[in-house]
Amino acid sequence: MYESRLLADTQSEDTPQKGEVMNMAILFAAAMAEQKKQFIIERLNKRNIFRTETGKSLQECDYDELKYLLVLSEFKEIDIAADANGWF
Repeated sequence: MYESRLLADTQSEDTPQKGEVMNMAILFAAAMAEQKKQFIIERLNKRNIFRTETGKSLQECDYDELKYLLVLSEFKEIDIAADANGWF
C-alpha cells in the first residue's frame, strides 16, 4: 500500500505520459533535421547557388542532396595548381 501511494504521488498531472514524451522526441528530431537543412541552404546561398543543376529548388531537396551540392561547390574552389593542395 505504501508503494502504491508513492507511485501515485510521483505521477502528477504535470508529468508527461510516455506517448507525449515520444511525440516530443519526434518533433524535436524533425526540427533538428529541418534546422540542419536550412543551415546548408544558407551556405549554398552564400555561394550564389539557389537551384540544382537540374533546376530543382534547394527547398525541394533532401538533406543528402544538399550535402552533395555543398561538397561539390567546395571542391570547385580548390586551387589544384597550388603546392599546398598537391598530392605529395
